[in-house]
Amino acid sequence: MEKCLSRFEDLPNELIIDICKYLNAREIFQSFYNINYRFKILVESFDNLQLTISLFDSNEKKNYEKFFLYIQILIIDRGINIDLKHFKKLHRLMLRNPNEKIFEQLNHYSLPHIEYLSINHKFLTSTIQSLINNLYQRIFSNHFSNLKFCNLSEMKIEIPIENWQQSLSLNILKVGEINIFIYRAILSTCPNLYFFELKKLQHNELLLNIKLHFNLKQLIIKDKDQSFPWNDRFINDYIICVPNLENLTIHRINFFKKIEQYLNYDWFSSKIIHCLYLLRQFNFILHIYDSKRLTKCYRENIFCALKEHFLYLHKDRYQVRIKFVQE
Repeated sequence: MEKCLSRFEDLPNELIIDICKYLNAREIFQSFYNINYRFKILVESFDNLQLTISLFDSNEKKNYEKFFLYIQILIIDRGINIDLKHFKKLHRLMLRNPNEKIFEQLNHYSLPHIEYLSINHKFLTSTIQSLINNLYQRIFSNHFSNLKFCNLSEMKIEIPIENWQQSLSLNILKVGEINIFIYRAILSTCPNLYFFELKKLQHNELLLNIKLHFNLKQLIIKDKDQSFPWNDRFINDYIICVPNLENLTIHRINFFKKIEQYLNYDWFSSKIIHCLYLLRQFNFILHIYDSKRLTKCYRENIFCALKEHFLYLHKDRYQVRIKFVQE
């Protein structure tokens, strides 16, 4: 007869590991770490231990500080002050509205193994923007030699590019507003980048000496320009640099009263034919304002006509999708 397992301690390591996947690091250490020596060693060997520190549990921080050494994924909420050097094994860091003291610690001394960095900040004071500029300078000077993913999508780049060094590890990058010169500097600095999301700023300069980036596969451009008609030359300057692109997404803004004039719009079909021979997916996201002033029937007819024209121009050469977002 098979032996009946009546105690949790009798479960095999594989099953305990599966159970712990549904728990955060604080729950794991509080529940299992002090059961016995076997559990202690098992917990210390876990990969991807995640800890979230928020204002609600910051008063209990001293109760689990001794476990910081084993944390690989850390999420820090707003208003939290903590010394990042305690997290010796940290690979992934997510920050929500971090304060100045946290920003000042974002360097390779505190984060020698960081691979994933994501920062969301909705209160960009001049001091915070200055700290963001310093962080960008470190990112594009290869201070984080293991960094593969970086999400700073709410934060524009306002720094000189003369002292940048190659960041060979960076594969995925999301940034805020940048101009074409910063864009090209990033492509040059990050030769292994294959995913790039940005918010485009206008420029009037004539661009020469185009340097191509052959590894970028996915590009997302968010264009906030509200002028009419759209000047596609600005976006074309971004597209022409990445001839091996496979997935292109463009976000644009329009006021509904002008939308009928796009029934004859090119929708980038000619530019894609001549520049992006390897494209597999093209998405166009049109953010429309003031559309709800008109009847639902009228809106649906216009959207249907625009979609039909959009699909006709691209003629099944690659997968396409147009989406209308009514703001």
